[in-house]
Amino acid sequence: MAKKLWGGRFDKKTDPLVEEFTSSISYDKSLALYDIKGSIAHAKMLGKCNIITKKESALLVKGLRSIEKKIDKINIDKKAEDIHTAITNLLHKEVGKVADKLHTARSRNDQVVLDVKMYCKDAVDDLANLIMSLQKSIIKFADKNSQIIIPAYTHLQTTGHRAIVQYPPQDREIFQGCLILRVWPYYLIGASYCLLYGDARLA
Repeated sequence: MAKKLWGGRFDKKTDPLVEEFTSSISYDKSLALYDIKGSIAHAKMLGKCNIITKKESALLVKGLRSIEKKIDKINIDKKAEDIHTAITNLLHKEVGKVADKLHTARSRNDQVVLDVKMYCKDAVDDLANLIMSLQKSIIKFADKNSQIIIPAYTHLQTTGHRAIVQYPPQDREIFQGCLILRVWPYYLIGASYCLLYGDARLA
């Protein structure tokens, strides 16, 4: 049975149905490298601030870097529930009990938000390119069908009729969305940030 961070009070195995229902590792495994990078930074901080010993910090970093190098070849345990637990379990195999100290001064919420934001930071350029490609396709389609009139709707009611060319891609909104995605990942630490039209403010 995979070790669970929340399972210390339970003696019996989790019901298989619950295991399947609560598991997210099938899709959050894409966060593996980001989880490792964030944990390496955290381990270094713990050592630098003397929260754990320098030796323990170095051992954690060494173990995490070892996992990082072979993560693509490792068969991730699906029973680990999520990628964060899976990485912790792998780290236990690498460095032993000192792996538990990696979670000192860090909540799971902070860990998850950091991973997701780093993932988004890398994905934003691909997303922006896809949006631009969609814009070009819409414009090309509109040019070919400039004489076609279609009904306009709002709240499931018609509001008149428009030519397709009257629906240009919204450059300002797309630019604003891309700007938010570019700024947001830099607020890496903490789970309580909210973005409103490009502004980063505490929720």
